[in-house]
Amino acid sequence: MFQRVLVPLDGSELAEQVLPVAERLRARGGTLHIVRLNPAPADPPTPYDETLQLEAESYLDFMVSRLADRGVAAQWETRCGDVATELIAAAGDHACDLIALSSHGRTGVARLVFGSVAERVLKAASIPTLLVRASPPGGARSRLESILVPLDGTGVSERALEPAARLAREHAARVHLLYVVETLWAAGDSKLARDQLKEVRRVSEHLRALAEKLRGEDVPARTLVVRGDPATEVIAHAARYAIDLVVMTPTSTAERGAAFGHVSEKVLRTAPMPVLVIRKP
Repeated sequence: MFQRVLVPLDGSELAEQVLPVAERLRARGGTLHIVRLNPAPADPPTPYDETLQLEAESYLDFMVSRLADRGVAAQWETRCGDVATELIAAAGDHACDLIALSSHGRTGVARLVFGSVAERVLKAASIPTLLVRASPPGGARSRLESILVPLDGTGVSERALEPAARLAREHAARVHLLYVVETLWAAGDSKLARDQLKEVRRVSEHLRALAEKLRGEDVPARTLVVRGDPATEVIAHAARYAIDLVVMTPTSTAERGAAFGHVSEKVLRTAPMPVLVIRKP
């Protein structure tokens, strides 16, 4: 689906866990652009600086060769400077259409924990951003059979549908449409209870229409409406139904300049599976 995928690596196995997912989201014939961030060298560069650079280049050559063995086209570069700033700049310089980040690693670029570098990249990037939570060796998976799209009833959240549908078609995956009613449910026959029931019916009908549209585009889809805390329910649904990828947009607060709404932020902080964030075009 994505033609040019920017992937920051730092030499650690944890950071490399983003690669299988990035490869799977890469369009046929697409390219991975691997970036390694080094500390700014002294002026003039010291032998230590030159050693770091040679080490980085050797590692990147090795990674590109490994990818080539798997039939994946890749290129690399090294950069110096602020990590988030340089990643955004590299994505623009090479016309990348996806930034793929691992949430943990070793040093420097590895500190892609939400709330620091990753949060800055996710906030500033104008292109989709993939966050893959690193796990112990052997714990990562790269299959793409089930895709979850959380919706909140706004047009903003539905921007995730088109890229999710494209990925589903390319990988013969099923799309789950989930809507979480974030209200305190009233008992009895109060006006509040009737209003809540009306809202659930409206949302259910809308989700069924969206799912029917997806099925008409040869994308298997199912819907679910639940009540509770949205972020908690998104994570729970993803775990219960073995979701391989969550595709979502920042909530409406992001459209007003905030980094993310509380739902998006919590999902990004806690989801054990990859999360693809679709920004406003």
